[in-house]
Amino acid sequence: MANATGAHAHPARIQRNWKRAVQCSPALVAPSRYVSELMEFSLALGGPTLQAQYESFRAHSDGRRLLAERPDLPAVLADRDTLALLPEGSFGRAYLDFTGRYRFDAAAFEEGHDLEGMAQRLGWDDELLYVITRGLQLHDLWHTLGGYGPDWAGEAGVMAFTYGQIPDVGIGVVAGILRAIPGGNSRRTWKTYLGQARARGRRASNLLVVPYEELLAQPIEQVREQLGIAATEVAHPQGIPHSSFRYGFAKAMETAYEPYSEAGSDGVAS
Repeated sequence: MANATGAHAHPARIQRNWKRAVQCSPALVAPSRYVSELMEFSLALGGPTLQAQYESFRAHSDGRRLLAERPDLPAVLADRDTLALLPEGSFGRAYLDFTGRYRFDAAAFEEGHDLEGMAQRLGWDDELLYVITRGLQLHDLWHTLGGYGPDWAGEAGVMAFTYGQIPDVGIGVVAGILRAIPGGNSRRTWKTYLGQARARGRRASNLLVVPYEELLAQPIEQVREQLGIAATEVAHPQGIPHSSFRYGFAKAMETAYEPYSEAGSDGVAS
């Protein structure tokens, strides 16, 4: 039961759900078509790493404040009219420009994924569901902070960056698939680029506990510096490579998802 601050006395024990991971694994060969299942595949394999991140979130002063106050980050990011009033050059305007240019929508993202059903299948409590729901909104924020576009190179870069922050098995599998396909670049260029992105994420502050709502009006360069995210030209001195094809997340977000069978998806401890 939650205490007066809204945080549980003992964090939920997060188990790897191998059955659910296998059920969602076809998404690995068609990631732009099955974004929701790809996300659930990664979370189902989270296990000990996800547990460690969750406990770190609860132990951090900013994390405890977020759990106590429960700010609605998806609602803030979906309020495009308010974001449009922020100053040019601010983090919030950069996020708005990125999501607007590529037709990403925070509200549509949450509506397009059955997070409560996912929580039930994977055995999460309400506090863990809040932390993960919030965490899933960070993908496009990290795209914006990192300067990574929505093409194959940008998605591979932000996933490598994410793996640097969260060295999780599921994220590692997805990042590995992206790493294996250089998108028209030489393998040496591709390997160097993704290694730089991973190191950039690893060296940054704990980005999961950041109160992003409070940073949106600040200049984006100031936010990067505050969070320990190296400037793009420093992290990638050769620049971010171009890829020969689009990853297709914008199109996938408009597609009706076909859920896999939920039968036999009880959690299995790792």
